[in-house]
Amino acid sequence: MSFKILSGLLLISGALFAQRSAETQIKVLEEEALRFIQNEQYAEAIPPLNKIIAATGLKTHEDYKALYRRAICYFYLEEFQLALNDLNLFIPEFNSIPQPYIMRALIYRSLNESRKQISDLNVALSLPAQEDLSKLFRWRAAALMSLNSYDSAALDIRNSMRAEADAEGYAYLGFIQFNQNKYDSALRSINSAIEVDYTYLPGYLYATSF
Repeated sequence: MSFKILSGLLLISGALFAQRSAETQIKVLEEEALRFIQNEQYAEAIPPLNKIIAATGLKTHEDYKALYRRAICYFYLEEFQLALNDLNLFIPEFNSIPQPYIMRALIYRSLNESRKQISDLNVALSLPAQEDLSKLFRWRAAALMSLNSYDSAALDIRNSMRAEADAEGYAYLGFIQFNQNKYDSALRSINSAIEVDYTYLPGYLYATSF
């Protein structure tokens, strides 16, 4: 009886040792990958991330960190489809935070996919965020302008200027109004841009083109 108990304890201790050994190995790989990422060595970071993903099998939410980091590496390496593949796996597991949607929108911007870019920005702007949303509004406005959706773009620019009415915002608004054939409004917006910041060069360039 005591022999069976001892054998069972040995089996348990062996399993625990193997588990701890695997966890230690993953920790080492994580540190290696992070070191490469911090040094902007994105190609070198991918092999350890691949090993982490293979070893964990993405069984827990914690495991998905490696997938997201790999997507970032692929993005910087301009391997956009591979980055999208990783994000398309990541987002369903973390669909209540804006960052992965913003990351995917960045990829779509690089691919000149305006509609998909806008779709992800719509989601990101609808989710709770700690960061300043004005940049996202302005980014979406630029994407909307590329589709000639000037009314929606103007609304986004106005939303982006709620916290602070800056020269760039007025210049964007003037450009949109010009394309809406609202020439007087466009000129007023450009004048406002110059009044807010007389060093803002695009304001003068737009003013001379109207």
